[in-house]
Amino acid sequence: YCIMSQNNVPQCSICLDVFTYQDMSMAIPCTHWFCNNCIKQIPDELSNKCSKCRAEITQWVSDPFKFMDHIDIVYYPFSHGPLSNFYNSPFTIDGMNFSNGEHWMMYLKAKVFKDTNAMELILNTTNPKTAKSLGRKVKNYNEETWNREGLESGELRRGWTEKFKQNPKCLEELKKSKGMKIVEASPWDKKWGIGLGINNPKVHDPSEWRGTNLLGKELDK
Repeated sequence: YCIMSQNNVPQCSICLDVFTYQDMSMAIPCTHWFCNNCIKQIPDELSNKCSKCRAEITQWVSDPFKFMDHIDIVYYPFSHGPLSNFYNSPFTIDGMNFSNGEHWMMYLKAKVFKDTNAMELILNTTNPKTAKSLGRKVKNYNEETWNREGLESGELRRGWTEKFKQNPKCLEELKKSKGMKIVEASPWDKKWGIGLGINNPKVHDPSEWRGTNLLGKELDK
């Protein structure tokens, strides 16, 4: 994996120069990252061996969002893509319309705690950020109750299931992850995500995750 400078900036493990993910590539199947400049300087006779671990390279991947096609973990940014709760994916459940998974989640949260005012406000928005903000203000919130009535009861998953059933693009993306672990790469959420952003090199090492990834686990089901 790539290493970090003292300023927490990614560096190539060969030249130690700083880089962005657009300036690097990953060796498959060992998943070590290198800057593209160093890769160009590797002699042809050594180009099929990883300079880090000497494993045989079958392919170089230059798009950081495509590497999940080659290993057994699917990472997605918390606010982008069909797997995300923030993704525009209208669906209907219990006769009500929701615009995305976050919309449903926050409405259910207000419903569990019988906060009718919050329920109405959340239903009247389509913006996932607004819904999330309103959900944080639900009255009489209790973490244990929410975990039991929302998560363990299967109610959250019931709504998210409808999202995928009613949105073919989302369902297609979910099917691609069959047999793999789904991970929400959110740098701020240590409950529903892993507490790390998708561009943080530590996302590749489960032992470095700072969160429980509950949303990813729900999608796995």
